[in-house]
Amino acid sequence: MQRKSAPSSPGYRVNIVKNKRRFKPRVVLRFALIVLVALVVIGALGAGTWLLLTSPRLAIGHVAVSIEDPVLKQDAEAVSNIYLSSVALRFFKRNNFFLFSREGLENALSAFSPRVASVAVSKAFPNTADVMVLLKKRAGVWC
Repeated sequence: MQRKSAPSSPGYRVNIVKNKRRFKPRVVLRFALIVLVALVVIGALGAGTWLLLTSPRLAIGHVAVSIEDPVLKQDAEAVSNIYLSSVALRFFKRNNFFLFSREGLENALSAFSPRVASVAVSKAFPNTADVMVLLKKRAGVWC
């Protein structure tokens, strides 16, 4: 009877090392396919997000300001245009429908004049914002 080689024999170790070093083409192809699919998905999500945030169809182009005083109406329109042209998230303008903040515009409009009592801002899809400014009642007239 012949003895089988023990696991500690040199020939046994060589066979194990050869089997470990051999690349299996299926594993390599599967890994490459997974990486490729992940890159395509990440690229598609990034491109879709970029298109949504830079699309001119989703830019707020018309701001309707309703206020009693015509001088303050021009000032309110100027403040709202400055707010909409400012930058959000370093690359995108605030005039995008998804990046437009009603609270931010309300704060900017309520800070521009001491006569402003309250500001209400609403946005309508896809490119309209309505601003309603209420003024404080005058207590008297200065001559």
